[in-house]
Amino acid sequence: MVVIKQYLWYLALPVFSLGAASKIPLFLDPPHGFKHGILSGMRTGRVSLNHFPEEKYAISLFHELYPLLKKNFVVYTYKDFQKAILKKSIHYKDRKFTEVVDKIYKIQSDIFLSNLDERGKRPARRSSAGCAKDCLSTSRPFPPNFHVNSAVLGETPRTADIFPVYFSLHLNNISPVQNLALRQGKRGAAIVRYKNKWYLTYTQKPFFGTEVLVSMNDRTGFSKKFCQTFANSLQKEGFPIRKPFCHQDTRYAPFFELPYALLVEAGNIASLQDLSWLSVKQKQKTWVALLYKSLQESSKYLLEKKKKGIFKQSLSNALFARQLRLKKLRLHSLLKQATENH
Repeated sequence: MVVIKQYLWYLALPVFSLGAASKIPLFLDPPHGFKHGILSGMRTGRVSLNHFPEEKYAISLFHELYPLLKKNFVVYTYKDFQKAILKKSIHYKDRKFTEVVDKIYKIQSDIFLSNLDERGKRPARRSSAGCAKDCLSTSRPFPPNFHVNSAVLGETPRTADIFPVYFSLHLNNISPVQNLALRQGKRGAAIVRYKNKWYLTYTQKPFFGTEVLVSMNDRTGFSKKFCQTFANSLQKEGFPIRKPFCHQDTRYAPFFELPYALLVEAGNIASLQDLSWLSVKQKQKTWVALLYKSLQESSKYLLEKKKKGIFKQSLSNALFARQLRLKKLRLHSLLKQATENH
């Protein structure tokens, strides 16, 4: 019973558009969410100038984007978030970023193990829980010969043969908006409140417009292709963009464990310029259409690189970063146990 409960999360991950090896698997990470019955945006001060939390705009963009994605991608996400973007519910859980990264690796582990044996052949049928248990009990997300077998993933017609691309939509903010309402686009010092504490902060260069955060492990050019296409499209349509538009996310160590990651900051909730289009439905649809087209083109580019085996280098770098973090966590756990025992 314990084992069953441990892997019930997997059954809660809906999968769409299965059946084509030429489709990219995409994992949708919910933008923050509810904790203790309150949206994260309300709890932490991520509230726009018109008093809406960040999630309000992010979910609205997902409403437009999701129907497009599920037609041409193998889409994974959490069940509660799926209901939210299908307008069947407004509540979904706020999850830690490390938890999301772990789920992505477990999904890929199951895809891999359920389609290949050690010789790259299709094995006997195994349950999802069994695959995950066999592979993850040692905190090692792939068999040791993964880099050999990854070249033949495309020969299995019913598998998504690329490591899932992490994707999420958020809105940026310099600091809690309640304290920025009278400081639009201004540089200088200000006292701000964050998580019920007061801080002295300094805004050197306010930024407005869309930007993209990517994983430093991508060696395929997929992220660069997406950023170039998306930035050019937005500028042609008159949408504000931040410069530099695309940069590597160095805030979260787990971000380094993803070979491909696109975290799109749709705009700044402290910016009247951004809110002017975020609050208009037709503008949202245009922005989402440009995003989807850019995602399509960059995905085709990634599939071409996959045929040449270039994507394995990105995965190798990501796996190394992940194994390093897991070793540090295990060491920390052992030290904690030793301290408690004494």
